[in-house]
Amino acid sequence: MYKMRESWTDERMDDFRDDVNRRFDEVDKRFDKFEGEVDRRFDKVDKRFDKVEGEIRDLRLETKRASTASTRGSTPGSTACS
Repeated sequence: MYKMRESWTDERMDDFRDDVNRRFDEVDKRFDKFEGEVDRRFDKVDKRFDKVEGEIRDLRLETKRASTASTRGSTPGSTACS
């Protein structure tokens, strides 16, 4: 860590700037790596949601068909059994 100084030379300021730039470059690399990992994980989650949405859609259709079939096949006073 840098200590407070009464005055800074141009050379010292250049060293400080270079060190700060180097550290930010390292942070950028870490974020780039992390961002790629996050993107991959979200892609997996998106695929899982697509699968779940498809299964829900199929269940709704099955339920609707079963409901329609049971109301068509029943008469007043009787029960529809499969």
